[in-house]
Amino acid sequence: MKPVISIGNQDFGSIRENGYFYRPRRFGKTLNMSMLEYFFSNQYAGYSRYFEGLQIWKSEKYRELQGSYPVIFISFASVKGATYQDARLGITRISKESIFSDLNNLEIVTTDSRKYETAFGFNREEVERVLMEFGCMDQLEQVRYWYDGFRFGSRTDIYNPWSITKFLDTGRFENFWANTSSNSLVGKLIQEGSPNIKVDMEDLLSGKNIETPVDEEIVSVVYYQPRSEEYVPENDPRLVSEI
Repeated sequence: MKPVISIGNQDFGSIRENGYFYRPRRFGKTLNMSMLEYFFSNQYAGYSRYFEGLQIWKSEKYRELQGSYPVIFISFASVKGATYQDARLGITRISKESIFSDLNNLEIVTTDSRKYETAFGFNREEVERVLMEFGCMDQLEQVRYWYDGFRFGSRTDIYNPWSITKFLDTGRFENFWANTSSNSLVGKLIQEGSPNIKVDMEDLLSGKNIETPVDEEIVSVVYYQPRSEEYVPENDPRLVSEI
């Protein structure tokens, strides 16, 4: 019998307890953090049943670590708000470049880093295995055409987990990933960018490839525009904030 796909479930314990198909939303940041909490937190000492049968449980030295540490797990995945006061954090990089920063002992890990390159996304073998399990192996090439092409570190041919699991759930080929977030930043870039950017975007839309360097040290700046009836002091930190 095929496992149940639990869309939107980001609790590792619930997924394992109910035998759901492991399906991180997008690339599974919150679900991975939940998994780490269940593994390391002393609040879940004795919960070895959640990890039995998984790769990590084959190692005795790792089995000894389960439930052995105090863990503080903070997630902002459910933070929503229409104003700055309601929601102040996002998923973008935290800057530590300022000489006055208290966050001066961070390690920056990006999609180009190799340290955790095996921790996100589905590789071809994993996709083939799940398609076989769900009786969809005859659609492998279509799945590859639609959802292959991501990259983490030196790993290429990575599949988007959200799109794969939505396909398994619906049986349809759709652009699921595009519906998970807004593309307003891309639209703004096209409208206000240089003519070269517009040409590059036209090339992409026509199916061509472009090559461009990526600067991981860039820090974006957001300007806060107060409502006309709202008084905001000139030194209010919301007027300019790094993200």
